[in-house]
Amino acid sequence: MRYYVIFFFTITGISAASGCGSTTDKSFPIKQKPSRIFAGDHFKSVGVIAKGNNIICSGIAMKQGVFFTAKHCFPNTTNTITDTTDYSLRFSASGILDENQYIIPGGRINQILFEGQNSDIAFVIFSPEANDDLIFSDEYKISNTSNLEAQELKVVGYPQRNDPYDSIKRIISTDCYVGIRQGEVFGYDGDLVDTTCPAYWGSSGGPVFSVIDDELVLIGVITHTFDLNQDGTIDRAKMIDDQFGTYTTGNFSPFSRVELLNTVMKTEY
Repeated sequence: MRYYVIFFFTITGISAASGCGSTTDKSFPIKQKPSRIFAGDHFKSVGVIAKGNNIICSGIAMKQGVFFTAKHCFPNTTNTITDTTDYSLRFSASGILDENQYIIPGGRINQILFEGQNSDIAFVIFSPEANDDLIFSDEYKISNTSNLEAQELKVVGYPQRNDPYDSIKRIISTDCYVGIRQGEVFGYDGDLVDTTCPAYWGSSGGPVFSVIDDELVLIGVITHTFDLNQDGTIDRAKMIDDQFGTYTTGNFSPFSRVELLNTVMKTEY
């Protein structure tokens, strides 16, 4: 097992084409009912990537100048994106994306790199500055372990709300676990790992943490769901409502499938 120590100073709106895929056993370990809570001033380094005025996906930034998100959030992942003028990264100290949000503009985004067909992970490379200390107050480990057995998880992101006029909030999905199902979904690269964690459109790209000895370890990013109908559309009968709106269970793309991780983490931007 290899860990990367990441020091921090200090979804929502895209859905790729859904489709049928193949999975293994479709059952979950029964532990504790998952829930969602407002993050408040926790996980300040979890933000969103936007194009123009449209929020695309969630993600997590690090001091080195890398923002992890999901590859399917972008329309063309064949080549590296170098024209980043219209893109921006947005963060909130309070957990609400409002007029006080902290913005890293396109002029500071150097390029967007895409992992190969092993995973659904993208790397947004930006130039860090001293003012970024306002939001990067945490430090986490990254693990590329392939041992993903029934670990307790936390997922963080900015899911869409039922009411478009509701404020966009940073939400933590907690008390959830790695599921048994693994497989592929059309439109998403790599072998995806299922969870019992609540997620919704806009959660894509948000970090998935494993809780190991009361320590949060980053193991991947949210991608899609295995709760599908036969035609590949999301099974809305399985969706649940809570105080934050509608959700289904999310799967994730693990860092154990990422070949670019070593290169990205060793490069200074």
